[in-house]
Amino acid sequence: MRQGGEGKRLQLRAAQRRVLILDPDPLEASLLMCLLTEASYNAVLVDGVTELIDQLARPDTHAVLLEVDVKGVAGHQLCEQVRGFGYRGPLIFVSRQHDPHVRVTALRRGADDFIVKPYDPHELIARLEAVARRSFVSDRLAAGNVVRVGDAELAISEMRFTGDNRPPVYLTPTEMRLLECLMRNRSVTIRRETLIERAWPDDYLADTNRVDVYVARLRKKIETDPLRPEYIKTVRGFGYVFRPRTSEASLQARRDTGPRAEHIDAFAARAP
Repeated sequence: MRQGGEGKRLQLRAAQRRVLILDPDPLEASLLMCLLTEASYNAVLVDGVTELIDQLARPDTHAVLLEVDVKGVAGHQLCEQVRGFGYRGPLIFVSRQHDPHVRVTALRRGADDFIVKPYDPHELIARLEAVARRSFVSDRLAAGNVVRVGDAELAISEMRFTGDNRPPVYLTPTEMRLLECLMRNRSVTIRRETLIERAWPDDYLADTNRVDVYVARLRKKIETDPLRPEYIKTVRGFGYVFRPRTSEASLQARRDTGPRAEHIDAFAARAP
């Protein structure tokens, strides 16, 4: 596996836009890698189907670009393997195959697009971004319009947050995207780079300091005491995590575990 280099200012951004490339032609594969790297993607060349499936196990894969014929595996079969593994992100064939039947079969078996070589570099990037946008919107719709964590509730379409029995507060689109990412991944620490990807999907020059500024704004809106946040916690040197308020978490634990919850809480309190 080979990995493309990134510019210093774009390194954090590119690290989150990871694109896997599987093309048996080394020249064509290198060309794609250079093109994607220039467009601020983290291009990763994989050597075969097995390595491709292994790499798909990582959750940060932004898209997959494939040639139709890879060591005897037909394009539609490869597509079915990738989708069968559970990958639901952008899947695009970039191939010299001009046969309409092959292209139609690939699209019907799970491909999102089929780009014929030679291609215009700007068009390829534009089509990749278009497929990625549709995939992101689809994921959000499937995930639901309301996110709840303990007593906290985020209404996506209204961009409204309510919690702690206080009046609702209204968020800006960027604040909403940032908070949505944190709440959908409750109790999971999210890296600042990932938050950049979610909150500023089209800003290649966004830096991690911007995340800190917006988290401070969110805390002023949703926390009772922004200096002692109960919802959005800082994980130093890494990122942020959204947790239910302490009282809510304890109450939920008792509901989930019954009489044993008090013993579990006591054990947790003694833990270092």
